[in-house]
Amino acid sequence: MQPWHSRILYGQRGREKVLKDPSRKGTDQRGVRESNRSLILNYIRERNTVSRSDLAPYTGLSRTAIGNIVDELVQEGIIREEEHRIGDDRRTMVLSFNATAGYVLGATLGRQRLTVLLADLTGRPIQHLDIPFSINKGPKEGIPLLAKFLKVFVAQQQIAWDMIVGLGLGIMSPLDHLEKGNNLPVMFSNWAGVDIQQALEEALGVPVYLENDGNMGALGESRFGKGRNEGNMIYVEVGSGISGGLILNHQLYRGYQGTAGEIGHIPIDLNGMLCHCRRFGCLETVAGEYGILLEAQRFSSMVTTLPQVIEAAREGDPACTGALARAGKYLGFVLAGLVNSLNPSLIVLDGNTMQAEDLILRPFLSMLEAHSLPIPFAHTQVAVAESNGLAMPFGGVATLLDALFSSKLPAPP
Repeated sequence: MQPWHSRILYGQRGREKVLKDPSRKGTDQRGVRESNRSLILNYIRERNTVSRSDLAPYTGLSRTAIGNIVDELVQEGIIREEEHRIGDDRRTMVLSFNATAGYVLGATLGRQRLTVLLADLTGRPIQHLDIPFSINKGPKEGIPLLAKFLKVFVAQQQIAWDMIVGLGLGIMSPLDHLEKGNNLPVMFSNWAGVDIQQALEEALGVPVYLENDGNMGALGESRFGKGRNEGNMIYVEVGSGISGGLILNHQLYRGYQGTAGEIGHIPIDLNGMLCHCRRFGCLETVAGEYGILLEAQRFSSMVTTLPQVIEAAREGDPACTGALARAGKYLGFVLAGLVNSLNPSLIVLDGNTMQAEDLILRPFLSMLEAHSLPIPFAHTQVAVAESNGLAMPFGGVATLLDALFSSKLPAPP
């Protein structure tokens, strides 16, 4: 890892602690300098090109202090300084952010698949990978294999591993952020006693940020997809399971322990099927892939996969059409409750099941309207995700960029 990578990532908490201390002034010059450095870096990054003289009014720093920090950033390669021509005979030096000074990885680890996205420091995607990967392998085999896949993937893009800043990883489960290291769900039961985040950091040699995949999807869509500029959004991924994430007041809402957004485990049938969470009648049991398959197979034994159900429904098969409609109605019913209670401006639907398009969207919208209060429903838009199945990895990318640059440091007095 390049020196500035670790400096920003590992130094962030220390800088914030310094700035929150009311007695800090004059007691920790290194901490103050790091906050000034972050202030200058973010100003340049957010404005594409600036001159050194532009920095003084914004930061309130002296020319000497600005010059020292800028020289340091240029030397490290994260900032470029180049000559810019103005008119026919005037030239000036401008500063710009170097988006390829490092790269970030966003990934999602599902029950049977691994999806990875490589992006530069602006979040621009470079390449993505989607391969089979079973969590049933367990950590002893799974952690080294996951690390190997990631390193090979990066090497295939002709990027040195030491240019990787970190990994943002979403897993299909709620995570208890108050009990770090003891946060594994039922489906990861054979990973019990393993801190996935720490194990991956040791295997990869870079910081790893672990998050629920629904939260990652919400963050990804809010930054890079349909949810751009939406302050209050509900994200729902419908596939083998049902994951959800909430953006409230422009921030990812995790709840008290970090488990908010578990839409797939809202109970809708007290006498329903057993869910993998070991409770009965969850939304996932009727609107998830397995629930749709079971309903379709009640009247049609010819379908064994979700794509087959969708294709048969398009050809007019009543059993498959009914199974998709049933899933859409239950989704609409549950989301109506969230529309009434959270008043979002946007609902983004994602996942393989959305390939059914109107076969599931029409019943969904009908039920959503029927059970939502008129005022919040009138101001709630519904859209299908535009990130082509990469909302969750994009969320991992956003998580890393936040850790690198969104330190929310105030301007010095």
